[in-house]
Amino acid sequence: MDKTIFLIGLRASGKTSLANFFVENSEYLSIDTDVLCQAKAGMSIAQLVESKGWEAFRTLESEVLEKIICEQNINKDKQPHLIVSTGGGIILSEKNRELLKNNGFVVYLKAEPEVLYQRLILNPGAEQRPNLTNYDLLEELKQTLQCRKEFYENCADLILDASLNHRILFDKLISALQKTKK
Repeated sequence: MDKTIFLIGLRASGKTSLANFFVENSEYLSIDTDVLCQAKAGMSIAQLVESKGWEAFRTLESEVLEKIICEQNINKDKQPHLIVSTGGGIILSEKNRELLKNNGFVVYLKAEPEVLYQRLILNPGAEQRPNLTNYDLLEELKQTLQCRKEFYENCADLILDASLNHRILFDKLISALQKTKK
């Protein structure tokens, strides 16, 4: 199996929670690019975006992705298997899409905006996620998906329905990994 799995998808699609489930049920370790970005910036993503703008965050996000991949490539035989939950917009950069596709198995957790909306409404940490537009949350999710859908789909080696439970997603992902020789 590949050493690195990259999870992509809109915010609240379950990337981090699936990565955590994967860690509990396999020998993989989990890395979250948003957590690394916050640690490197010394502030939350919302604070970073408010103080320095989206472009600064996207630059930092790209640097974090490059570092993860570089460390995996340098120590291929010594590094543990990784599952990386990425920020929802990581695929906006063509360079990031190429890095993802060329350095691991990319899984798109696909969810309808209404599902994401319900998850965000129920998530007490949702306010930590900065708005991308001036639209209300549901309309923002619809607009964001419309803009990013092609990037997600073209980047993915596997597309999974994010509304399924973690056990089913885990089993489908393991099955797909075993079938591929990528």
